[in-house]
Amino acid sequence: RRAEVADVAVVGGGAAGLTAAWYAARYGADVLVLERTRECGKKVLMSGGTRCNVLPCEVDITKDYFTSAKMGALRSIFSSWDLADAKKWMEDDLGLPLVVEQSTRKVFPKSQSSRDVRDALVRGCERKRVKFQYHASVEQIQPVKHEMIRAEPCWRCILGDGTHVDARNVVLAAGGASFPKVGTDGSAFSLAQGLGHEVHKPFAALTPLLGSHPGTDRLAGVTLEVALQVASRKNEAGQPSNEKNLKPKKKRKKKQVKEATREGFLFTHKGYSGPAVLDLSHHFVQHMEGLATAGNPELLVNWANKTEQEWKHILDPSAGGGGTLVTNKLRTALPQRLAVALCEEVGIGGSRLAELTRQNHAELMNALVRFPLNITGHAGLDKAEVTGGGVTLHEINSSTMESRLHKNIFLCGEVLDCFGRIGGFNFYFAWVTGRLAGKAAAASTHRFNDAAQDLVMP
Repeated sequence: RRAEVADVAVVGGGAAGLTAAWYAARYGADVLVLERTRECGKKVLMSGGTRCNVLPCEVDITKDYFTSAKMGALRSIFSSWDLADAKKWMEDDLGLPLVVEQSTRKVFPKSQSSRDVRDALVRGCERKRVKFQYHASVEQIQPVKHEMIRAEPCWRCILGDGTHVDARNVVLAAGGASFPKVGTDGSAFSLAQGLGHEVHKPFAALTPLLGSHPGTDRLAGVTLEVALQVASRKNEAGQPSNEKNLKPKKKRKKKQVKEATREGFLFTHKGYSGPAVLDLSHHFVQHMEGLATAGNPELLVNWANKTEQEWKHILDPSAGGGGTLVTNKLRTALPQRLAVALCEEVGIGGSRLAELTRQNHAELMNALVRFPLNITGHAGLDKAEVTGGGVTLHEINSSTMESRLHKNIFLCGEVLDCFGRIGGFNFYFAWVTGRLAGKAAAASTHRFNDAAQDLVMP
């Protein structure tokens, strides 16, 4: 029977897909994972510099996730399974010991190995008798009548080699379009569109930004803690640069400024990277790709995350040392190369504290706490941690991850229009949505034992 019709076919063997497969099997379904590459979890293997940050320690949905849908849908999804339960599943059910990195408030495998995470997921599925079919690229999903299922149509997954797999339920978990070399080339969006789903145009999220560095020398390799702020660039009249009409408008509530205060700001050979930059990069990608409705964004950086008052104290010549080079004072809080570059940027290279004019002080202060980075581009999907855009959440039942367009089609993970910031948030979304999809797909087979009838078990 299994060779004829699977209870659940999971398209994609990544984090969300393996979670869905485990939970569907946990609740009694015969499960087949269709993975287009030679192994499951290739993006899992790459994550966190191969350390694999599997979870954050706390979550604020409104600040840590981004979607074009209403936040109510996300709240419904995340309310189904909290961080403690997800951590318990990994440790108790998958047998994966975890540790909390207190300095970053991130959860990692105790072994610090992403391979152990991937292997625990695969072994956990194998213990539940999940079957795997590799080099199985699903090109189309369509309903068919099957002689073994007369009550209702089943779903046929047509593979690239011309063969097919029939299943009562299909979980679409084939990822997004970031890092296409590992198999996530956007094909999941095509499959969803083939089923009639609305797909918001995918874009690179959590991707490095391109642009020139301060000063005359490149600063590649310099890293430090910063505070970043995304602001709407103003034109000479003081209005947002792409306002289309100048008619008086009703006063609106002031929008919260987008900020990121993180360690790991990194100057790259072509621009900027690190968690602080990646977390805010989507504002610039969406603007450059014509997907944003807001004005032209500007990225302002506060080097070393110090206040003006703190810098004034450091640079005060009256406290003695007026003959000290400005760069030497800045070096108490900044990397030397950056200190030299900022002085060059405001025209005071080689100057001493006592030589600075009031205008020099004002320009230096702006360079230290409100420096506008020159953003000229982005590194694209090839370097993006995740994909923005995807299947709109209003077409998904947030309690089950079932399609609102088709019965027994479920979607989870990066194919959906939601992504999180750096820090284990995207894995958490994969675990939560995969679990919901797997449980609901199993429920539709009506093959539960007495202990699983209520579907409330963790």
